[in-house]
Amino acid sequence: MTRRFTAKGLETRARIVRAGREALVADGPEALALRSVAARAGMSLGNLQFYFADLDALLAAILAEELRAGAAAVEAARAGATDPIEATLDVLLGQHDDVATVKVFFSLWAFAVGRPKMARILREFYTELVAHLGREMSVVRADLSDEERETRAWLFVALLEGSSVLRALRKRGDETHSAALREKLRELLLG
Repeated sequence: MTRRFTAKGLETRARIVRAGREALVADGPEALALRSVAARAGMSLGNLQFYFADLDALLAAILAEELRAGAAAVEAARAGATDPIEATLDVLLGQHDDVATVKVFFSLWAFAVGRPKMARILREFYTELVAHLGREMSVVRADLSDEERETRAWLFVALLEGSSVLRALRKRGDETHSAALREKLRELLLG
């Protein structure tokens, strides 16, 4: 059942999502519980559960907000960019340098290992992302088969997400493999 919220309800829901994200960033996935998020949001557990019945629902909302913010950043970067691919890569690779964003995604991945609902939500997200990239790629690489575009899109996502682990662990300022990573990502899309 999808609830319709008033403006105040939407504001409260957004406050809970922010509190959940802040808790993930500050305390990690092992400490995340609806009760602690409710306390951080300044409300009772019962009030929070009106908006999010369980932890999976809250995690799904945190992911949705991350995706909304990321898509908005990509759209803003691409607007008027002379090279939209480079602008997109700037945003996506820049997320690897944002400690809070990295912690949120690492936490969501950790939850997906033991929570089937979260695993399904992430699987659906990545399936849609790969399909979206395949459609975007068809504009610049119409010569490729649908299967080849899907494979390249999947490899792009796998390389981007996998590299986020290694890039998050590197020393600040270490850009040893950044140029090669950017080139391979670009090659998957255009090459």
